[in-house]
Amino acid sequence: MPEAWVYFFGGILIGMLLLTLGYRLLYSSVVYSQKQDAMNQFDDLVSSVRRICLSEVESSESFHLSLPEYVRVIFATSEEKIPLKVYERIKNREMSNGRRICLQFKDEDFLRCYPEDGMECNIRMPYLGVLPEKEDIFVAVSRILGKGRRKDYEILILKKDWNEVELILR
Repeated sequence: MPEAWVYFFGGILIGMLLLTLGYRLLYSSVVYSQKQDAMNQFDDLVSSVRRICLSEVESSESFHLSLPEYVRVIFATSEEKIPLKVYERIKNREMSNGRRICLQFKDEDFLRCYPEDGMECNIRMPYLGVLPEKEDIFVAVSRILGKGRRKDYEILILKKDWNEVELILR
């Protein structure tokens, strides 16, 4: 008789363990997919900026960027240094300058900067990222609409003079 209870509770324990492992696997898959989506959009942004940089003065291009919640910050810099107080810089739409564009995810402590050798032009752009829902009402609205926690940006990439490209938020 005690063997039946052992099998019963053992089965429940194994079932809970399998359910937990399945949930973690699914969660990891979703996070990986969203990070890959962010990396693809980031690569497209860098390509567009480089294309405008190599074009004639006063060239421009519109760009749509939809960042998932795992993106901490995107900014321009000439050095690989993680900026302090990123959320305040994003909130205040502070500008960054440099010859490379960098991306950092929230769960990483390093930057992904492209192009590695720097662009031919100086890049001037605002700090971009996904603030917590309490800080940004648009992230909460996006989640309510079923898009997930995302921040959408409409950007105008503009070559102002022969050596500077500026990204302007619309």
